[in-house]
Amino acid sequence: MAKLRLSHRHPPPFPTHHQTIKTRSSFANGALSSGYYSLYFDSDNVLKLLYDGPEISSLYWPNPDNNPFQNGRTDYNSSRHAILDDTGRFLSSDRLQFNASDTGPGIKRRLTVDYDGNLRLYSLNEFNGSWNITWEALAQLCNVHGACGRNGVCVYDPVPRCSCPPHYGMSDEGNWNRGCKPLFNLSSYSPTKDRFIELPHTDFYGFDDGYTTNVSFESCKNICLNDSICQGFGYRLLGTGVCYPKGAFFNGYSSPNFPGSLYLRIPRSVEASKFSSFQVSKLTCNAFEANSTAGSSGMYVINRRKTIWVYFYGFISAVGVIEFLFFASGWWFLFRRQEIPNAVEEGYQMITNQFRRFTYSELKKATRNFKESLVGEEAERFIREF
Repeated sequence: MAKLRLSHRHPPPFPTHHQTIKTRSSFANGALSSGYYSLYFDSDNVLKLLYDGPEISSLYWPNPDNNPFQNGRTDYNSSRHAILDDTGRFLSSDRLQFNASDTGPGIKRRLTVDYDGNLRLYSLNEFNGSWNITWEALAQLCNVHGACGRNGVCVYDPVPRCSCPPHYGMSDEGNWNRGCKPLFNLSSYSPTKDRFIELPHTDFYGFDDGYTTNVSFESCKNICLNDSICQGFGYRLLGTGVCYPKGAFFNGYSSPNFPGSLYLRIPRSVEASKFSSFQVSKLTCNAFEANSTAGSSGMYVINRRKTIWVYFYGFISAVGVIEFLFFASGWWFLFRRQEIPNAVEEGYQMITNQFRRFTYSELKKATRNFKESLVGEEAERFIREF
């Protein structure tokens, strides 16, 4: 069980804000039933992700090939605490720590084990109501165990999809969790009647029936042929040859970066040509059909184009509004400046209409041959008379 101290936007005092939980994913997108993936503190007090399916259980995060110190963790602690604070900073007692890509206060966040098996931190965009991914545990979804079921192989096309090895077919056309089934009889395995098909850069994690170092390829092949339950073997050249006979195929993945090959055992009676590439089904793996908007790196199958276009159109709309206001204010000032001369001109016309032109004889008569001046009331009376 994991003791998680969760910080919300308006958290109560921390001493009363503890929750002891084992976080489990949903079974599918929108489903209310529990899925196969869990986030929990293991017996060594390290926070882990676990696939616990109908057939197998398998730890896949942090990297199970490394010890806690190689994964940046420690198992030298007696507590099981994890804190996600209001700024988007996460810290656990095994020294796991990470920050949201939009670190800062005042943002609503949630830490979720998604039904595809990945642990993600989401931040709420209050402008459009979407939850954007701001951190995730696994950069490559094919590292999630159990997604493609027994015998299934996770491949990048370029997004993660499930596929079956050569001479295997889907067990259930509508559900990749059921994996693949062989199209030949497994009980017909025989050391003298079997052969192998190489699947380059492919591996099935776990379920090794042994582990042998400093061994040649031929010796590794014979180890598998002489084992009636061996369905194939992995072989890597890591300075020296390393042999991994497989009693079952789970957690399959194929990546150009993987430094080894998987050799699939089939009867010689099965006609087979040299393997070239996996045939990806048109059916997307159920575990990889996420529909949340993305806000960070792009290796997962997420509908993030929608988010990008929302921001793009929002930016264009904002620029359009600013330009409209700019031109509207410009026209307003322009017309306002043009109205001022019109008003002045009308005023001048009113003033000029009050002047009257008098003839010389009229002025001579009024001033009695220019002997008197016209001022005050006399001037007004003179104007009214004329």
